[in-house]
Amino acid sequence: MDTSDRLLVADAPAREPRPERAARSRTERAALVDWPFDPSVAMLQPTDHTRRVMPSDIEELVERADEEGRRAVRTSALFPGSADSALRFGFTPIDELVLMRRPLEHAAIAALPTASGRTRRLTQRQLNEAARLDVAAFGPLWGHDQSTLSSTRSATASARARGITTGRRLIGFAISGRTGRSGYLQRLAIDPAHRRRGLARLLATDAMRWMARSHCVDVWVNTSVNNTAALHLYESLGFEQRSERLIVAEFDLAAIRGSK
Repeated sequence: MDTSDRLLVADAPAREPRPERAARSRTERAALVDWPFDPSVAMLQPTDHTRRVMPSDIEELVERADEEGRRAVRTSALFPGSADSALRFGFTPIDELVLMRRPLEHAAIAALPTASGRTRRLTQRQLNEAARLDVAAFGPLWGHDQSTLSSTRSATASARARGITTGRRLIGFAISGRTGRSGYLQRLAIDPAHRRRGLARLLATDAMRWMARSHCVDVWVNTSVNNTAALHLYESLGFEQRSERLIVAEFDLAAIRGSK
């Protein structure tokens, strides 16, 4: 896969197809899982971001979600080709993400200024606390649950999950990964009460130094076009915006049923 075509924020693993559906399943390019904290919404996510999700894939998965009684289908972040398939079917965009890249030179990364503090390994037992923090940071619509955070950690060939605590309370965490010679800042969340203290910079530079030690040549991240604080942080760390935009879109099944 070309590095410009990678989704950097990993989603939940694909749910096993129901036995009665498996025989006539036409697509392996996308799957349905529950949206975090809201099982009435199905998340349509690509299973391989090197392959475009086709209109026939969208049609099959929306039909399956309708049969399951879902009220809506919401996509994970889609690159332009897959997004076009969803929009042509009738999905409505609800968020747009900026894709950013930074080359990794070991000396330059080591010299990045960072706030004082220490990160610690984020354990599997802390994921429930991390999920609560994630919802506080991103809100109930975009917050990750324990399952999606866990799957994020296993979405790349190797991963690094670090947290910052005060006392025994988790106030920030980052999940990053490496596949091949590219690194990914997959999730970074700071407790709203502890923002503007350099904690996000500390976690991001910690992740990039790990990637540089692991011989990565570049690092990728995406964030909402409306997340100005994150955009300023990543730009200050040397990231540059790419021309690609990722789209999250939704299809309102309940409204379609009501119009019949």
